[in-house]
Amino acid sequence: MRKANKLIDQVVEKIITEYEQNTNKQNSSDFIIALLSMMDKPTKPQDKNVHVYDRTSIKAILVEHGKNGGRKDLEKLDYLYMVVKESLRLHPVAPFPPRECTEDTTIEGYHIPRKSRIIVNVWAIGHDQSVWSKLGEYVFGMQLGLTTVRLVVARLVHCFNMELPYGMKR
Repeated sequence: MRKANKLIDQVVEKIITEYEQNTNKQNSSDFIIALLSMMDKPTKPQDKNVHVYDRTSIKAILVEHGKNGGRKDLEKLDYLYMVVKESLRLHPVAPFPPRECTEDTTIEGYHIPRKSRIIVNVWAIGHDQSVWSKLGEYVFGMQLGLTTVRLVVARLVHCFNMELPYGMKR
């Protein structure tokens, strides 16, 4: 295990060194460049509990960011899952996604031929109290989005020290 950790440390050190030596920083939105721009600078100079990201901190963030772990922990984050589902119900990514019928069908007396393009008002469905007796139980067609958003938020919460702004209290 020590050998593997040493090898990982050497690889991450080489990545950081290459980024530092690269004077042509074309992609300024790169995650590593963003981390290096914070190195050796106080996060909140006005705060008495100032934290400074040093080289070791940057390496730890990169190693943690590169791990595939975390996905297995998503199943344990039930509350986060409910928050993401409810957020997508209230604020759908695409409020009027177009759909194409795969076969002839009739809905409430209206004939809809195969290959017809229809527009579904997802926003109205997500806000219809007669449809949602238990509002937080289902989000229309969002399994991939739910998993992705949950994973991203979980990684952010795990990697950073989150706190309420401007001295707000719980």
